[in-house]
This record gives sequence, C-alpha cells and structure tokens, in this order.
Amino acid sequence: MRNFAFANRSHKIIILFVAVTFVLSLLCNNFTGRTHALAGADFQPGHIIDNSIFTNDATMSVTDIQNFLNTKVGTCDNNGTVLADHWNSAAGSYYTDGQWASLNGQSSTFTCINQYIENTSTGQNNYGTYGSNIPGGVSAAQIIWSAAQQYQINPEVILATLQKEQGLVTDYWPWLDEFQHAMGYDCPDSDGCSSTYADFYKQVDGAAWQFRDYLDNLNQFSYGLGNNYVQYSPTASCGGSIINIENSATAALYNYTPYQPDQAALNNLGGAGDSCSSYGNRNFWVYFNEWFGESVLPTSITDEIPYQDRVKTISFDGQIYVFYYDAYQRVLKMATPSPSTGQWEMSTLDGNSSLGAGTVTADVGSDIAATIYDNTLQLFYYDATYGNLRHAWYNGTSWRFEDLDGNTSSVSHDTDNVGINPSVTVAADGSLQLFYYDKTTGDLRHAWSDATGWHFENLDGDIGSISHQTGNVGLDSTVATLGSSIQLFYFDSSTNCLKHAWTDATGWHFEDLDGGSTSSISHFSGPVGLSPIAINYNGALQLFYYNYNNGANGALRHAWTDATGWHFEDLDGGSTSSISHFSGPVGLDPIAIDYNGSLQVFYNNMSNGSLSHAWTDATGWHFEDLDGGSPKSVSGISEDVGQNMSATIYDNSLQLYYFDKTNGDLIHAWTDATGWHFEDLDTVVIY
Repeated sequence: MRNFAFANRSHKIIILFVAVTFVLSLLCNNFTGRTHALAGADFQPGHIIDNSIFTNDATMSVTDIQNFLNTKVGTCDNNGTVLADHWNSAAGSYYTDGQWASLNGQSSTFTCINQYIENTSTGQNNYGTYGSNIPGGVSAAQIIWSAAQQYQINPEVILATLQKEQGLVTDYWPWLDEFQHAMGYDCPDSDGCSSTYADFYKQVDGAAWQFRDYLDNLNQFSYGLGNNYVQYSPTASCGGSIINIENSATAALYNYTPYQPDQAALNNLGGAGDSCSSYGNRNFWVYFNEWFGESVLPTSITDEIPYQDRVKTISFDGQIYVFYYDAYQRVLKMATPSPSTGQWEMSTLDGNSSLGAGTVTADVGSDIAATIYDNTLQLFYYDATYGNLRHAWYNGTSWRFEDLDGNTSSVSHDTDNVGINPSVTVAADGSLQLFYYDKTTGDLRHAWSDATGWHFENLDGDIGSISHQTGNVGLDSTVATLGSSIQLFYFDSSTNCLKHAWTDATGWHFEDLDGGSTSSISHFSGPVGLSPIAINYNGALQLFYYNYNNGANGALRHAWTDATGWHFEDLDGGSTSSISHFSGPVGLDPIAIDYNGSLQVFYNNMSNGSLSHAWTDATGWHFEDLDGGSPKSVSGISEDVGQNMSATIYDNSLQLYYFDKTNGDLIHAWTDATGWHFEDLDTVVIY
C-alpha cells in the first residue's frame, strides 16, 4: 500500500528510506490506449472508478493478460547488457543494467513479469534464471487472473495497481524486491514491508483479497461513503480536504492508499508535483484510464435503474419464502422460517452446481421474479455468467431447475443474452405470463406457459416484434391483471418514456403512457418510467414509478385509472408541488401492496438514505420515513436503507424485506397490533 510507484525506468536509484515525493518524481511514462489525453481536471477525487468496473472480473483472460504484459515490457534485458543511466567515471562509460544492479546488491540478470513463473505453494520462482524449470510453476498472468476470479476484482485493477506500486508491468530489468512487494500489500508508509507477504503470489492474492474485504465490510475501515477527510500526503502538516466519496470502489482505493493528489500533482500528471504531493491514487487512475479506457463511465438515465428485483418475497403453502441475491458469493439465496422452531433458516438455492441436480455454477439471482402457478412456487432469475433466464419451481417437496431462455439447450433454444428484470403474473385464462429484457437486441421478450408448454416471442423493440416498433425497451417492467386483460408497463430508454401494453380479445395494444414527449397519454415530455410497479387496487390500476425529469430532485410518480381515463401526479419529492410537499429526491425502487383495504407504498428516499412509506385512508395520502435516514424514522435507526424492497401479506401481517446499504444486512420489518418491528435477517452483500 505504498504511496509511491516507479515508472518504466532506464535507471534505478537505491532507496532505503527516502522522501516519498522524491521517489515519485521518477514517474514519467508514455501512455497509450486513449483517444484523448487525460487532464488533471478530469480526476474526480470522490469517484475514481465505478463499482461495476472495479469488480468486473471478466475483462481479461489469462491469454489477454499475458499478451498485455508482453506488449508493455517489450524486450526484457535478461542478461543485464543494456546501458543504464549511471555513469562509471573509472571506465569512462555508463554502467550496464547488470553492473549497476550488482553494485547495489541485486542480481545482475533479470526476469520480467511477462516471463515470471512461480510455484504458489512453495514460493520457488525463476527470477534471475529466465528459462529455468519451476516444478508446479504458473505464470504471473495466471496468478493475476486467478486472484481476480477468486475475489471478483477486475484484473485491470490489479495490473494498474502493480504499475502504480512498483512499475513492474513495464520494467524491462526489474529487481527482485519489485516482485516481493509488487502490490505494496502490507507495506504501510509508516513502516517497512512485512516479510510475511514477500513474494509475487502472496502480494497479488493478498491485495485482491484486501480490495474485496474493503468492498464487503466498508463500515469497518477508515474511509467510507460520504464526507471523509483525506490527507495530501503522509505528512499531516501538508493538510488535506474533505472528499465526498461516492462509491465503495473509490473508498477501497483510499483505504488501500490513504492519500489524495494535491493540485500540483494533478497539474503534472506525468511527473512530480511539490513537496506535499502524493501520487498513488493519481497514478492508479492515470494507468487505468490510459491502458483500459474510462474508469468512470458517462452517466445516462438508464444508470438510475436500480436492481429492484434482488429481493423477492412470496407466501406458498402456508410458508413465507424470501429469495435474495448475494453479490459476494454471486448466488441466489433463500430464507424461510422453520416450521418447527419459527427460526429463520438461510440456504443457497442456486449458483453452485454441487447443490443438486439442475443447479449451475454461475453468477445467478441478480434479478428475480416469483409467483404461484399450477400449485407450484415458480421462480425466474437472471444468470449473468451465461446470459440465461433461469427457471426454478418447487412443489412443496423438491426443487427443479432449468435454463428457460438464452442458449441452445434452453427450452427456447434462443442464444441471446436474456433474463434481466423479469416480471411475471398468472393471467385470467390460467396461463403463466413472463416478461424480461433481451440485452442482445434491446427487445422486450415475452414467454408464456399453457397446457401445450412454453412459448416465446419478442413483444416490443424491433420491426419483427408484435408491436412492430423499434427501440431499446423493456429493461424495467411490471405486470398486473385487470379483469381478463394483461396490463404491462415498461421503460423505453430510446425515448425516456413509460410504455403501456395490454391485451384484449383482438390481441396486444401499445401506447406511450407518460413522458418522452407531449404525444404520450399524460402529455408530459420529461424522462419518466424507471422502476415501475403496478397493482390492481379496488378494480383499478395503480402505478408508481420514478420521475427522472426533476434530475437531482427526482420524484415518485403516480398514475391511476378510473371511468374517465388515466390520471397523473407527483406523489412525493421533486418539488413542493407534489402531494407530500417534500422537495428532495425520492421514488426509486417502489413497491405497492393492498393491506387491510389500504394502498401501501414503500420506496427509497435518496435525499437522506431512508425507507419511505406512503399510505391511503379515507382522508387521503400520508407519509413517513419508516426506517433509516435519521433517528426520526419509525425504527429510530439512522442508516442508509430501503434498496431492493419486497413485500407480502403473511399471517395477517404486512411483511417487508429490504437492504441496509450501510451494514450490508437484509432487513425484515413487519406490523402487528403494537406497530412496526425490525430485525436483521441476514448479513449479505446484495449490491
């Protein structure tokens, strides 16, 4: 975790304990890989890299990493014959790399990272003896890739860290200590490096583990989300500033290297700043962006779409089931109370093929839909590893599993990347109706099951679909029934509107319901329709979704039907003109349920990190913060909660399940005659 990094050097200087800023003045590199030059003004101290990029372990294969290292190293000076930038006055010429290294107590022959092999069990390696046989040895590329897979860290992150710590990726005559302290792991600025982790494998594996630990247990470390004071260098008198750290990946970088670049360091991205400059996080950002592209992707309206389907709750055969995604293990988990003791029992349902017949070793469960059909519990969820829609069903005794759509062996035999944001209902004719997003084509996909089996079609999104309309549609959908009609609502990211599709005796019909342009039913032209939820309440459709038009002051939008048609309002947030008169950003990830004749709506209040609750009675709408945000909420707990909600009625009680982002817990809240109650159900990473 050293704050310094060496560049690709044509010379080496002995450093036993030299000022950090002097060491960092050596950083000068010619970067490639971007279409435009980086500027210091591009550096966002509160958002250095996106979470999704930091944890994307599928960016490079072992071969990709090896080829990258080959390119960056170039020709390795194995025999130390290249002239170094150090003058030998006695000989009247420059020392060679080997001579200079030998004078400094180092090996006079070198092995570069693209040639390096190590037995990860014994630590035996081929440093200085390139070409020698290492029994059980594996390449540096394999070590990097394996650590990335084990801890779900982007291998590009590991490569950028290797470079910012020791310059090892581009060094054509590396010294042994560059491998021994390759990632700066267990190398605090206040002390020397630990000998416990002094080999390449332990460095890479340890650092990747540490990054994952930061992500999963952020509240246990010095830097977390929100405002943090971060120094400019290890010298406290150099000062620092408050940084609003926006995401856990950026917090992980600060926990690993706890300094930010000052303005002088940002003014000279390829070299030194001033006596108070530090460069670790600056250099990571520079290397990553120059080598691999943008570390922070441009935001768009679709970036606001939450994974609202990562928790699903359903009652079946007198029992309550909670299905949820564990983003650390990347598996689908299930919680249900024991019939004998009433105690909650948690288990992994899918994501590990050893669990039973039909299960798969893959990243599954990030998007979930559930219903009861044909006296079985039906579960649908996304397989992010293979791009499949998974189907599981339970008859009260045993589970069965299949790939429903997305590969040639699935029920559909279609090979697109499908299954994101599924929504499901049972139609009046007794058929099971399922809708989900086709990421490959940008279509809204429709599957249904009847007495003859499963059927599949593209409902909307291309000229050959049922709608015959083209666009990127269906990333976020919700479905309900009204009489004999299927009522489907979904977001059209091409036009930023909420679309409505419905069936009658003549087939499917389509319209722009709200937003996009004044030609929609609402005549409102702003971008709306993210995370919709629909419910049949008292024989009329009630619809809740996010009004993005207000930008930072987004609102919870409400639409409903009666005998006169559709009506629209901002229910909460956005501005004081909403029904609640609250002007903060609220409304992502809503759920709605009919409880004792009252319409109950729960949603995320982004302004204070709370779970908000709205409900109706004879006097109209009422609002409260149910949990989190501040001690003023009903729970009295001031944490960031309310993501990924699901609700059901069980044992005459309203049961609510949602994520505590502060502590990484799955929360259970329920009502009885005495009011609301809250408990931590499971410690799990849902994001």
